[in-house]
Amino acid sequence: MTTQDVSLHLNTVHILVHIASSSNSKCTRLVRQGAPHALLRSVAATSRVRPLLEELCLHQHLLLIKLASKEKKLALKARLCGVVTITLDLAKQCINNIDLSSPLLQVLKIYATNHSNSLSLVKNGVLNLLERYFSMYGKQNIAVFRYALELYTQVLAIRANAIKAAANGATRRMLDIFNYWTDLDKLHKFVHIRKSILNSIKHLVGSESGRKSLIKCDGIPILYATAKQSDEMKQEIQRNCSSHTSSDFKLRVTVNAQDIFKKTDGTNPNGKAIDNLALTCSQIIRKSMPK
Repeated sequence: MTTQDVSLHLNTVHILVHIASSSNSKCTRLVRQGAPHALLRSVAATSRVRPLLEELCLHQHLLLIKLASKEKKLALKARLCGVVTITLDLAKQCINNIDLSSPLLQVLKIYATNHSNSLSLVKNGVLNLLERYFSMYGKQNIAVFRYALELYTQVLAIRANAIKAAANGATRRMLDIFNYWTDLDKLHKFVHIRKSILNSIKHLVGSESGRKSLIKCDGIPILYATAKQSDEMKQEIQRNCSSHTSSDFKLRVTVNAQDIFKKTDGTNPNGKAIDNLALTCSQIIRKSMPK
């Protein structure tokens, strides 16, 4: 691929990203005209060029994210074009590239909605890759950490993948990550991240090894304490709502409650995110100790 070809490809993808972002109808028309298939073939061709054309890869995957909302069979088409492992290999190569990692992880999550793709990703080492992302990113780059966590949860939704991960000690590692974010999140700014971690743990305890691991590393008391704290926070919010008028509520409500509203819905005084956190904890406890 010559320099002129690269420039032409990059300009074309730029234009398509602009068109797909401008309106839903134009995005739908691109899908009907066969843009997803052509783009997947372009991704496969670009991956064979050395050195890696990072800017072109970035915009190709941004366009895939745009088209995915209108192309329900994108994950299947990606597998047929052999692009699933290509994107995974790119994520492995570009783990230190924050700008490129975000769209790659989002696209892998789209691919993982297909059962066969999810199994293939695990077979090719996506679980180990994501644990590297967890260790490298966190509060330093919350967006990349969140995308990696969402992909991890999506992959574990397949029971076979969850069993394999639990057998390799993933339950303990995810519980450690949950403890880290619980200690970090004193103002409840990252309830959505803690909820995603709990969803991963919920998938892991679907296997016997996952349940045993959770109990062995004292996960039940940790989850119970989280649920209890969430219930106390909800009651605090309700008390503030009942004791203050709507006009002065935002001025007099506690800092914690304000942060919760920012992460959920400003009109939701019950703190729906906190409710979900407590509910997920109780579901995991019931799964782990059904009797």
